[in-house]
Amino acid sequence: MKIKSKLLLFALGLLSISSCDDTYSQGQRIYTALCANCHMDDGSGLNQLIPRLKGSLYLTGQKQGLVCVIRQGFRADSLGLTLKYMPAHPKMTDVEMTNLVNYLSRSFGNSKYFKLEDIRNINCIN
Repeated sequence: MKIKSKLLLFALGLLSISSCDDTYSQGQRIYTALCANCHMDDGSGLNQLIPRLKGSLYLTGQKQGLVCVIRQGFRADSLGLTLKYMPAHPKMTDVEMTNLVNYLSRSFGNSKYFKLEDIRNINCIN
């Protein structure tokens, strides 16, 4: 009986590890599909045209800024800067957003961890 319990615990442990990998993998797939074309695979951006993600204040700052920029997009010309534009992704689910921002933070930021409930509680105002 003890062996079955240990095997069950081991299997649950493996399942939890693979589910973490799945969330990271989903975040990576979303980044590759929606972000890497502009921000590059390594998050380095494209000189002055497209900002780098590595060390970005959006990744090291408050969660709300990052999530709202992804959901609503960004037009830098409204701030009097050169024309820079990031498309909005308003149809991204909260789970997809959580996985994406965790991937971004882990890969290019300061390893902050975002919870699903944190993402759900963010209210982006236009």
